[in-house]
Amino acid sequence: MHDTDIIAIERLIALYAHAADGVVDLAEVFTIDGSFDGRATGGTIHRGLDALRAFFGSPTHPHPSSHQGTNVVVYGDEDPVRVLSKWIVFDPQGRGRTGDYVDRVVRTPSGWRIQERVVVCRSWSGISAGPIQLTGRKSGPFPSSD
Repeated sequence: MHDTDIIAIERLIALYAHAADGVVDLAEVFTIDGSFDGRATGGTIHRGLDALRAFFGSPTHPHPSSHQGTNVVVYGDEDPVRVLSKWIVFDPQGRGRTGDYVDRVVRTPSGWRIQERVVVCRSWSGISAGPIQLTGRKSGPFPSSD
Protein backbone atom coordinates (compact mmCIF):
# COMPACT_ATOMS: atom_id res chain seq x y z
CA MET A 1 0.00 0.00 0.00
CA HIS A 2 1.27 3.45 -0.90
CA ASP A 3 1.12 6.62 1.17
CA THR A 4 -1.41 7.98 -1.34
CA ASP A 5 -3.73 5.08 -0.45
CA ILE A 6 -3.42 5.81 3.26
CA ILE A 7 -4.16 9.49 2.66
CA ALA A 8 -7.20 8.57 0.54
CA ILE A 9 -8.47 6.20 3.24
CA GLU A 10 -7.98 8.83 5.95
CA ARG A 11 -9.94 11.28 3.78
CA LEU A 12 -12.68 8.67 3.33
CA ILE A 13 -13.02 8.19 7.09
CA ALA A 14 -13.22 11.98 7.56
CA LEU A 15 -15.77 12.27 4.76
CA TYR A 16 -18.08 9.84 6.58
CA ALA A 17 -18.91 12.49 9.23
CA HIS A 18 -20.07 14.85 6.49
CA ALA A 19 -22.11 12.11 4.81
CA ALA A 20 -23.73 11.09 8.10
CA ASP A 21 -24.64 14.75 8.65
CA GLY A 22 -26.26 14.92 5.19
CA VAL A 23 -23.68 17.16 3.53
CA VAL A 24 -22.12 14.54 1.23
CA ASP A 25 -23.77 11.64 -0.62
CA LEU A 26 -23.26 8.31 1.15
CA ALA A 27 -22.15 6.81 -2.21
CA GLU A 28 -18.90 8.74 -1.75
CA VAL A 29 -18.30 6.80 1.47
CA PHE A 30 -19.89 3.33 1.28
CA THR A 31 -19.84 0.58 -1.34
CA ILE A 32 -23.18 -0.24 -2.94
CA ASP A 33 -23.40 -3.29 -0.64
CA GLY A 34 -21.90 -1.49 2.36
CA SER A 35 -23.14 -2.06 5.89
CA PHE A 36 -23.42 -0.02 9.08
CA ASP A 37 -23.72 -2.03 12.30
CA GLY A 38 -25.15 0.21 14.99
CA ARG A 39 -26.22 -2.53 17.42
CA ALA A 40 -23.81 -1.23 20.07
CA THR A 41 -25.92 1.92 20.32
CA GLY A 42 -29.26 0.11 20.41
CA GLY A 43 -29.72 0.20 16.63
CA THR A 44 -29.57 -2.46 13.96
CA ILE A 45 -27.49 -3.39 10.93
CA HIS A 46 -28.27 -1.49 7.73
CA ARG A 47 -27.08 -3.20 4.54
CA GLY A 48 -26.85 -1.69 1.08
CA LEU A 49 -26.62 1.88 -0.10
CA ASP A 50 -30.41 2.30 -0.35
CA ALA A 51 -30.89 1.12 3.27
CA LEU A 52 -28.06 3.40 4.42
CA ARG A 53 -29.62 6.39 2.66
CA ALA A 54 -32.99 5.61 4.24
CA PHE A 55 -31.44 5.32 7.72
CA PHE A 56 -29.26 8.43 7.57
CA GLY A 57 -31.91 10.43 5.72
CA SER A 58 -34.79 9.61 8.03
CA PRO A 59 -35.95 12.58 10.12
CA THR A 60 -36.73 10.19 12.99
CA HIS A 61 -33.51 8.17 13.07
CA PRO A 62 -31.65 8.33 16.38
CA HIS A 63 -28.37 9.27 14.74
CA PRO A 64 -26.83 12.46 16.22
CA SER A 65 -26.75 15.37 13.80
CA SER A 66 -23.10 16.31 14.32
CA HIS A 67 -20.22 13.86 14.00
CA GLN A 68 -16.50 14.11 14.62
CA GLY A 69 -13.95 11.45 13.77
CA THR A 70 -10.36 11.14 14.91
CA ASN A 71 -7.36 8.86 15.47
CA VAL A 72 -7.51 6.98 12.16
CA VAL A 73 -5.21 3.96 11.88
CA VAL A 74 -5.00 1.87 8.69
CA TYR A 75 -4.03 -1.81 9.10
CA GLY A 76 -2.82 -4.10 6.35
CA ASP A 77 -1.21 -3.78 2.96
CA GLU A 78 -3.78 -5.57 0.82
CA ASP A 79 -7.33 -4.89 -0.32
CA PRO A 80 -9.48 -5.02 1.78
CA VAL A 81 -7.80 -3.12 4.57
CA ARG A 82 -8.99 -2.60 8.12
CA VAL A 83 -9.33 0.82 9.67
CA LEU A 84 -9.77 1.70 13.32
CA SER A 85 -10.88 5.20 14.29
CA LYS A 86 -12.62 7.03 17.11
CA TRP A 87 -15.86 8.99 17.04
CA ILE A 88 -17.35 11.74 19.16
CA VAL A 89 -20.96 12.90 18.95
CA PHE A 90 -23.28 14.99 21.07
CA ASP A 91 -26.89 14.05 21.71
CA PRO A 92 -29.69 16.65 21.66
CA GLN A 93 -29.18 17.21 25.40
CA GLY A 94 -25.53 18.08 24.83
CA ARG A 95 -24.12 14.92 26.40
CA GLY A 96 -20.95 13.67 24.76
CA ARG A 97 -20.84 10.15 23.42
CA THR A 98 -17.70 8.40 22.27
CA GLY A 99 -16.62 5.15 20.69
CA ASP A 100 -14.70 3.40 17.96
CA TYR A 101 -15.41 2.51 14.35
CA VAL A 102 -14.04 -0.79 13.09
CA ASP A 103 -14.11 -0.70 9.29
CA ARG A 104 -13.41 -2.92 6.32
CA VAL A 105 -12.41 -0.66 3.42
CA VAL A 106 -12.09 -1.73 -0.22
CA ARG A 107 -10.78 -0.15 -3.40
CA THR A 108 -13.51 0.44 -5.99
CA PRO A 109 -13.39 2.01 -9.47
CA SER A 110 -14.50 5.25 -7.76
CA GLY A 111 -11.82 5.05 -5.06
CA TRP A 112 -11.70 3.66 -1.51
CA ARG A 113 -15.07 2.96 0.12
CA ILE A 114 -16.29 1.51 3.41
CA GLN A 115 -17.70 -1.96 2.89
CA GLU A 116 -18.43 -2.61 6.56
CA ARG A 117 -18.59 -0.26 9.55
CA VAL A 118 -19.11 -1.61 13.07
CA VAL A 119 -19.82 0.83 15.89
CA VAL A 120 -18.22 0.19 19.29
CA CYS A 121 -19.25 2.33 22.28
CA ARG A 122 -16.81 3.77 24.80
CA SER A 123 -19.10 6.16 26.63
CA TRP A 124 -22.81 6.49 25.88
CA SER A 125 -25.17 8.86 27.68
CA GLY A 126 -22.57 9.43 30.36
CA ILE A 127 -22.15 5.73 31.16
CA SER A 128 -18.76 4.22 30.37
CA ALA A 129 -18.92 1.17 28.13
CA GLY A 130 -15.49 0.06 29.34
CA PRO A 131 -12.54 -0.98 27.19
CA ILE A 132 -13.07 -2.22 23.67
CA GLN A 133 -13.51 -5.99 23.67
CA LEU A 134 -12.15 -7.39 20.44
CA THR A 135 -10.55 -10.82 20.16
CA GLY A 136 -8.65 -12.93 17.67
CA ARG A 137 -6.16 -10.29 16.63
CA LYS A 138 -4.82 -10.86 13.14
CA SER A 139 -3.52 -7.48 12.06
CA GLY A 140 -4.43 -4.97 14.70
CA PRO A 141 -7.40 -4.94 17.04
CA PHE A 142 -10.06 -6.60 14.90
CA PRO A 143 -12.59 -9.37 15.62
CA SER A 144 -11.77 -12.91 14.61
CA SER A 145 -14.67 -12.90 12.11
CA ASP A 146 -12.40 -11.10 9.59
